[in-house]
Amino acid sequence: MVDGLIRCYQSEGIPGLWSGVGTNLILVCNPTLHFFVYERVRHIFERKSHRRGSPITSLEFFCIGAIAKAVATVFTYPIQVAQSQLRNDRKNDQGQQKYNGTVDCLNKIYNIGGVRGLFRGITAKLWQTVLTAAFQFMSKTRLFGRCWQGGGRY
Repeated sequence: MVDGLIRCYQSEGIPGLWSGVGTNLILVCNPTLHFFVYERVRHIFERKSHRRGSPITSLEFFCIGAIAKAVATVFTYPIQVAQSQLRNDRKNDQGQQKYNGTVDCLNKIYNIGGVRGLFRGITAKLWQTVLTAAFQFMSKTRLFGRCWQGGGRY
């Protein structure tokens, strides 16, 4: 790790050591959005389940998890695209990089590809993250039972 830090410092200086931190701090909101939306949607499904007189089913928890993760992914995906572009941004022959940070990267992607450019590849990302989250939340309800259904109180 020390060797990697030294090499990064030697080739990119102090800014290179902190490159990408801003984007990562923005992406911290993805799990926050996920759990916020999960709780809101779960309350809707709970009201529906109380009206019908039975608990939320595994399939419903699967759907709640899927909806919540889809919302979080759609909201943060352009930042993830920018993060990928910034990671691959290498200096050209004149020693310049293509992007000057996250906002510049997002602007350039938008100017070239419009909204479609910001969301290029989202279908694969949604399949990956939404299915994982949906199975995760469905499994947690089966493992933890009613305590998970009660808002996470154990």
